Amino acid sequence: MRFALIVITVLLSCSVSDAATVLRITSTECQRGRCVPRSWSGVCVAVDSNNSYVATVAHAFKTPQSRLAVEGRRAYLVGKTYVNTTDVALLGVPGRPFEADKVGKDPSTGDRIYASGFPGKRFSTTAGHVVRPGVISVRAHPGMSGGPVTDSGCIVGIIYGDDGRYGRFTPISHVMAIVRTVLRVEPPDADHTPLPPKFTPKKPSAAVLSRLNSLEHQNAEIVKALTALQETQWQLTQELATVVSTVMVKSGEMNQRIGALEASPSNDLTEVLVRLRKLEQRKIRVVVSKGGIVADDETFTGEQDDPIILDVGTKK
Repeated sequence: MRFALIVITVLLSCSVSDAATVLRITSTECQRGRCVPRSWSGVCVAVDSNNSYVATVAHAFKTPQSRLAVEGRRAYLVGKTYVNTTDVALLGVPGRPFEADKVGKDPSTGDRIYASGFPGKRFSTTAGHVVRPGVISVRAHPGMSGGPVTDSGCIVGIIYGDDGRYGRFTPISHVMAIVRTVLRVEPPDADHTPLPPKFTPKKPSAAVLSRLNSLEHQNAEIVKALTALQETQWQLTQELATVVSTVMVKSGEMNQRIGALEASPSNDLTEVLVRLRKLEQRKIRVVVSKGGIVADDETFTGEQDDPIILDVGTKK
C-alpha cells in the first residue's frame, strides 16, 4: 500500500519542466580482433548512498563490452533482461554522480509522449503519441536505444528499437520491476529521495577495480597483437602472390625459348643431324677418338689412340 501511495505522488508531481535527464553511455566492443567504439542512451531510475543506477537496453550487451562508462564515468553491469518486448539492463555508477528521475505509469494508446536520446553526437527529443502498447509514432534511430519515453516529464518507458515505421519501447512497469528485483529498492518519490534500500550491492573493491584495469590492459595488448598478426598475414599473402606471378612469367618465357630452339635449332645441332642422316644411307665406319669424329675417308684430327669403331647404317 505504501508503494501505491508513492506512485500516485510521483504522477501528480510530474511536469514538463521536470524532463528526464538523458545520459550518454559509451563502451568499446571487440570482435574477432577488431575493436570499435559504441554509444547509446540511458536514464537514471534509482540511487543509493554509493551508486546511481542507470536503466538502458540489454541488447547492447549481446557482445562483450569493455571500458563501459556513463557520461565519462566508469560503470558496471548490474543485471539485464532480454525477453520478448522486455529489453532492459541496469548499470551501476559508483559515487552517485546522477540523481534519479521521476517515473510515471505505463502510457495508454493515444497518449502524447516525447522520445529522447543520442542518435548521434547531439541530443534529440521528438514529440509523438502511443500507437499501441509498446509502440510509439516516433522513429528510434541508432543511438536512441535506452533513452526514455516521457509523459509530462515522467519516464513511462525505455526505447529499445524500431520496426522501420514506429519506435518500440519497454513500459516503465517492466523496467521498475527489474530494478526492484535486482536492487530491492522502490522508485524515488517526488523530492527525488529514494526509500531506504533493503539491499545495497557491494561496491567493487580497489583490488577488483585494479584487476579490471589490468584485464582491460591485457585485452588491449591482445587486440594489438592480433591486429599486427593480421597485417603480417596480409603482407605475406601479397609477397606470395608476387612470387607466384613471377614464377609463372619466368615459366612462360622459358617455354617460349624452348619452343624457339625447337623451331630453329642451332647450326651445330643441324650439322650433326644432317651427318647422322647421311650415315643412315650407307654402310660406313664411324671412328670416335680423342681427336674427334671421322666418317668415310675424312682424316682424323688430333690423337687417335684407342679409337672406337662403330658400323652405322646400311648401305643402299
